[in-house]
Amino acid sequence: MPPRSGTTRGGGLGTKQTVTSRVPHYTEEQLAGRTVIGLISLKPARMRGMRSECKLLCAETEDESASILLAPSAAIAVGTRVV
Repeated sequence: MPPRSGTTRGGGLGTKQTVTSRVPHYTEEQLAGRTVIGLISLKPARMRGMRSECKLLCAETEDESASILLAPSAAIAVGTRVV
């Protein structure tokens, strides 16, 4: 399956685009409006012809049969620094 491009808001850092290979695990509808943990202080890169400015973090089984996006366990402001 091809990767999907999406956008994410990084608080005061603006809107970022990501290219993800999570397509077999999540639909656009499942991702829309979710709060997830990502890395946005990366140098933009081209992935499969699309600009990617951040990475979504997930836990994944070795055989890639399951992939769980990391998310805050409580409400927190968008753009909060992960340490």
